[in-house]
Amino acid sequence: MHYPDRSTAPKIELSSKPRLIEPMLIRLSNHNPLYVFESFDSDAVRFDLILDAGSAFQEKRLTAGSTIAMLREGTLTHSGNHINTRIEYHGAYLELKSSKDIAWLSVVCLKRGLSYLLPLIAELFFQPAFAVNAFSLFNRRQKQQFILNSQKNRQLAIRAYNQLVFGAGTRYGQIAEESDFDRLSTSDLHSFHSKYYSHAPFTIILSGPVTSSTYSLIDQLFGQHPTETSIAPDGLFVSQAATGLHTVKSEQSLQSAILMGRQLMPRSHPDFFGFLVLNTILGGYFGSRLMSNIREDKGYTYGIYSQVLPLRHGSSFTITTEVGATVTENSLDEIRAEIQKLIESPVDEQELLKVKNFLNGSYLRALDGIYNQAEKFRAVLDLDAKMDYYRQSLEAIAQTRPEDIQRIATQWLQIDEMVTVVVK
Repeated sequence: MHYPDRSTAPKIELSSKPRLIEPMLIRLSNHNPLYVFESFDSDAVRFDLILDAGSAFQEKRLTAGSTIAMLREGTLTHSGNHINTRIEYHGAYLELKSSKDIAWLSVVCLKRGLSYLLPLIAELFFQPAFAVNAFSLFNRRQKQQFILNSQKNRQLAIRAYNQLVFGAGTRYGQIAEESDFDRLSTSDLHSFHSKYYSHAPFTIILSGPVTSSTYSLIDQLFGQHPTETSIAPDGLFVSQAATGLHTVKSEQSLQSAILMGRQLMPRSHPDFFGFLVLNTILGGYFGSRLMSNIREDKGYTYGIYSQVLPLRHGSSFTITTEVGATVTENSLDEIRAEIQKLIESPVDEQELLKVKNFLNGSYLRALDGIYNQAEKFRAVLDLDAKMDYYRQSLEAIAQTRPEDIQRIATQWLQIDEMVTVVVK
């Protein structure tokens, strides 16, 4: 009998590469693209519709998010209750979301329910009622949630940070205030829908066991509406970011919320993938340096993370945590010290290998299965590379060296070029 040697840990090796699936492209009658990730391994079908209608496109704050969310509150012929009952009857899931750049509608259901649900989805997308009574209830709930969130230091820090890092008054730097809920009306939603939904370009991603009859139905419901050229919003998306320490006083004094970061290079920059590795080392996973120091060693917080937020017209890098109010300054000193270590000293080869393996595993998990691949495809619609972007990313991560990390940290993590928001 063979007994394995358990006195030494197994060697860390990079995992295998994911099998990337390039979707089939079909043009609807109005020339909008339909991307198909075909698979018959499951009975579930996913339908995603994406369009340029994020908050960067709104002229009045709250309009973009309210427009997409109100779609399920009723159409010209069906009430919100009827819509929700039909969705539940077919065991389906409907998601309506928006970000700074885009808005999207996602439906997941069984194959046999898709033909019954798609006419309803097309109706709520093209013919929303935006009824005054339904909007009044929706807006009141949203305002109450906003007021509750405004009592949390973390939310106050996010709002202040967003303005400082992207620039107050810019498309990306706008933040909502309580009075904005009182100024919003159904006419704002109708106007925004007419401009960015009714005849605007959109993209559909379909994944699962689909057939030619499904394509025909989608074209019948979504391909007959004439499409006009997309309308780019006026004004700046970003401006010169602020720097230095910005403190906001809060009634909640037991904990401090800390956000530190800066504007970052776009995804097309040659250092972007290397920065992803750098971000992971610093605060991008549970074994990161910030977590090991400030959570495990010092006990100042339950969690501290850093992340990269890629946007169409500008990206950002952010470190975020909440710490005890009495250790706020100590925490800031430790964050700065960890950043300085990356600038002054090369990363150990073993630590770099562990982080590369973590990132490789994260990619494998995120790209596992046809539905995950469709979701990741949605994230890179603006890039010419499409799914090949993930192959390029993994190759660039694998080739990143300790000297690359140090060079990128020296260029992009200078403390005096970053903004820090503390709410306490």
